[in-house]
Parts: sequence; C-alpha cells; structure tokens
Amino acid sequence: MSASTPVPLPLTDGTVTLRATRDGDGATLIAGRDAAFHRFMGEGTPDPRPTAVIEVDGELAGWVDYDDERSWLEPHQCNVGYHVFATHRGLGYATRAVRLLLELLAAQARYTEATFVIDAANGPSLRVATAVGATERDRPVNTDGRPEVFLVVPVVDPIAGLDA
Repeated sequence: MSASTPVPLPLTDGTVTLRATRDGDGATLIAGRDAAFHRFMGEGTPDPRPTAVIEVDGELAGWVDYDDERSWLEPHQCNVGYHVFATHRGLGYATRAVRLLLELLAAQARYTEATFVIDAANGPSLRVATAVGATERDRPVNTDGRPEVFLVVPVVDPIAGLDA
C-alpha cells in the first residue's frame, strides 16, 4: 500500500472485521503461512504489515492488502491481495474481507479499478475474485513460467453506486 494512503478502520459486515495491524500481529501472520501460502505467494515478507488484518469472532484469520506502486498498473488502479489461514478457509471469510476492502477503496475515491493477479492453479482465490465481481482480462505467464489470471473489478461507491 502507498504509505500516504490512510485507511479508515475497523470495518465490519457483522461476521468479518477488518482492522489495522497491531504489535504482535506479524508473528501470527507469519505463523499462518502454510504450504498453500508458499505455493502461491512465495516466502512472504519477514515483517508483514498489510492494509488490514481479518478478524472473525475476535480471532486473527488472515489479511487483506492493496498497493498502487506496481509498474504495470494503469492510472487509478490498485492491486489487491489476501490470505486466509487454513483453519478459516472455505467459509466465505476471504470474500467478505475483500468486499470490505473494496468498500474502503471506494471511500478513498482514488481508484476506479482493483486488479487481482492470481496463479491459474489457485482455484479458491479465483473464486474469491469472481465472487466480488472481478472479471478476467488476461492470462499472462509469470517470471517463473506459471500461468496467471489477471482480473479487474470496478471500485464502486456502495451508497451512490457510481464509480469512485
């Protein structure tokens, strides 16, 4: 995320809460990395500081993040990423968390589109992106020779229903 972009947190839908990271969250986020994380996300940073952590029933369940600093992004686009711990997968929490993140992005009124670059073999992550309305725009191959799916979703003001 761009350091100059404050995000108003916490935000909840009644089931999932997005909140700012706190001291000690980094160790939990690192401990939540499993084989699926490493397969699709690599090693990860030794000092994770995502835009927000995901809480369910007061328990840390993963994270959501975005950034606008990738060279391939077009003006007014940001790239979204997320990870949900294995014990919380398959319950809809990632979809809820990404929807909340998109609401935060719409409230900022800086972005018109959010992008997702997902390994083509990562079916669960592709389902999350499509569940929030993202549509496929391209199928590039990454630097490791693995196929990816590039998806885009409009960032929409949830109240006005207009592009932010």
